[in-house]
Amino acid sequence: MKILLLAPHPFFQNRGTPIAVRMLAETLSAAGHTIRLVTYPEGDDVQIENCTISRLPQLSWARGVKPGFSWKKLVYDVLLHREVKKILAEESFDVIHAVEESAFIAAHFGRIHMIPFVYDMDSSLSHQLGEKFFFLKPFQPLFRSLEKNLIRKAAGVIPVCRAIEELVLEYDPEALVGLLEDVSLLPPDDGSEPAEHTRLDLDEDKVYTMYVGNLESYQGIDLLLEAFVLAAEDTEKARLVIIGGADGDISSYQRRTEELGLTDRVRFVGRRPVSDLHHYLRQADILVSP
Repeated sequence: MKILLLAPHPFFQNRGTPIAVRMLAETLSAAGHTIRLVTYPEGDDVQIENCTISRLPQLSWARGVKPGFSWKKLVYDVLLHREVKKILAEESFDVIHAVEESAFIAAHFGRIHMIPFVYDMDSSLSHQLGEKFFFLKPFQPLFRSLEKNLIRKAAGVIPVCRAIEELVLEYDPEALVGLLEDVSLLPPDDGSEPAEHTRLDLDEDKVYTMYVGNLESYQGIDLLLEAFVLAAEDTEKARLVIIGGADGDISSYQRRTEELGLTDRVRFVGRRPVSDLHHYLRQADILVSP
């Protein structure tokens, strides 16, 4: 098949959704399909067999697109809509595979060009908007209605977790659903020691809790730090290591750490390659995902 893959985010970056999209493109390519991947201008260039990557034009005043909903994403999604219109006027495709909010674009052009679309649903957009922007809560019924309509128009929906799957079936019990949960990015544990360049030089007599991921507000890092205050009060051995996050987010949470009196207990490591992830995780006693 010839697949138009819409990825409304920077690509490639070593974080959740871009990693999933890369694995998706590689899997579809390995199965013999041809992919045209349309994405944002930011991100590292990657080579995927049978996959052509088309990037939107870079806007100097809308750089640094972060995970989650933002005005910058809205701007680029307008450009994405325009680019998809142009591409479909020149080429034909068997299916549109739309990630996150690009499903609205896929539904629109899929109807015009009679192309089925698959909704790759990493989150509930209606819930995400209501949780991030309190002033949008009164519009929650409208957002849910739009989301429900989108799911009913899709040829199939791919939820990322059981909770999203349940939401999809609540909207449309007859929906064709293929649950595709995240898979491990870790190689088999061979019992070897962490690579030298990944060693954190942790004290053997301390107990280390580790978080790995971005530091966007929806990840619950505030909750993690507040909870760690209780652990730190309970035992002097408690330590917290946080890996990942943009520089600005790290600085913000470092200030929060100081306010909570945890400066000597919490360590921010910054971004690290996914290929080294297993080396870092091995050095922790407890892994957390707030």
